[in-house]
Amino acid sequence: MSATNWLTPNRHAVLANLAVRGVEQGVLTARNECIVGC
Repeated sequence: MSATNWLTPNRHAVLANLAVRGVEQGVLTARNECIVGC
């Protein structure tokens, strides 16, 4: 994410993007744990 994105007034889009990234990271983490633990 570039610095200009943080400066945009469209905070909702930025927060939504961060939320999507968080969900994706959580899915990747759960998948990796399942590969190791299952």
